[in-house]
Amino acid sequence: MDPPSPEDPGRTSGYTLADFSMFAVAVDVVLMSIQQRELRILLVQRGTPPYRGGWALPGGLVMKSEPLEEAAQRVVYEQSGIVFRQGHLEQVGAYGDPQRDPRTRVVTVAFWAVAPQSSHPCLDSGSAGPGAPAYLEFVPVPEIESGRLKLAFDHAHIVADTLERVRANLETTTLARRFCPDEFTISQLREVYEAVWGGPLDAANFQRRILQSEGFVSPLEKWRRPAGRGGRPARLWQADDGHKRLSRPFPAPWRGRS
Repeated sequence: MDPPSPEDPGRTSGYTLADFSMFAVAVDVVLMSIQQRELRILLVQRGTPPYRGGWALPGGLVMKSEPLEEAAQRVVYEQSGIVFRQGHLEQVGAYGDPQRDPRTRVVTVAFWAVAPQSSHPCLDSGSAGPGAPAYLEFVPVPEIESGRLKLAFDHAHIVADTLERVRANLETTTLARRFCPDEFTISQLREVYEAVWGGPLDAANFQRRILQSEGFVSPLEKWRRPAGRGGRPARLWQADDGHKRLSRPFPAPWRGRS
């Protein structure tokens, strides 16, 4: 396409600004949590059309002077009451199919984040406004991936893209740390991998691989006693609250299998 004409900045060769569609910008957030040893995603039950009564990701339109990440933080807080620290939202991508929203042309920028460990499986809506969701719940990922639970708009596509990225990042980065409390056992860390990857791991091999990855976890002079009677106390560990590359990649043992 030719550059705009100096005489008419709104016109290029054969085009004017009127030839281009105006559209709204929204944000949607894939908010993940591990509860009862399974990976779950926060979904809202919509209280307004379109898809009234249907399930969707937390999301909403971006205000005129609002940065995208701030908009994502706002809609999650308004709809769930969950607050994120700066830098804990990561962008998945932009989705702009002209037919993705039946009301008007809406381009959404999707983010993903990990919910705090204290998040309850079912949440009360944090907003009493007219667009507040009717209900919120952390839904097990298999319910979504199997198609048993249909999502509004193109949110199933957004969830699939996010899960692919998160599962791959677990192989090469310290992302699993974000799902853990500040102090955790190696067993708790292994449960993160098992929940996100969707299968069991050998405990001894897992611990060896994790400890061989330099700088991933650091031991504490603290131990946690097992629940009930018997058993040895488990050592507690900590890790940087970040997302850095592992010194030794840890590929999912079933990658490539059908």
